[in-house]
Amino acid sequence: MTRLKTLVVALLAGLLLAGCASPPGSVAVRVGDQEVSVRRVEDTYSLLAQHPEVGSVSRASIAGTFVVTATLQEIADDQNITVTTQEVEALLAEDQLFTEVRKDPVGEEFVRELALNTVISNKLPGDWRSEMAKYDPQLNPRYGVWNPQTQRVEGFGVLAEPVGFQ
Repeated sequence: MTRLKTLVVALLAGLLLAGCASPPGSVAVRVGDQEVSVRRVEDTYSLLAQHPEVGSVSRASIAGTFVVTATLQEIADDQNITVTTQEVEALLAEDQLFTEVRKDPVGEEFVRELALNTVISNKLPGDWRSEMAKYDPQLNPRYGVWNPQTQRVEGFGVLAEPVGFQ
């Protein structure tokens, strides 16, 4: 019983320490002034999980996508990169992926942000991954840990669900 108690205390201490630099419970992702709520991650996951044409999704992969989204939007703000509605619309018109997903307002917003990410990354003077490495995204530990070297979510989130990119 002592080993079990020691393991539980160590696990709880690790979770507490992992949460020290993380956003508060209602925030899933924070990068500078950009925040994404836990509800938004959960709503997006719930929607995408219903659409097999999207492929395999996890809460961690959705949270990771929002880390990239928030970071690219922060980069755009910092570098005065503007994206017009017309640029986003043109990209959406080219690519008819996610047609079914876009019928839902949550899906429409998510797909528009993916298009926005593409436009921003195309406007950056260098590699967007290099630019992202200059930022320190904070990820709610329930989704895992953001690894700045791999620029992916790793580790475990909620104890009942292993998380990470596929």
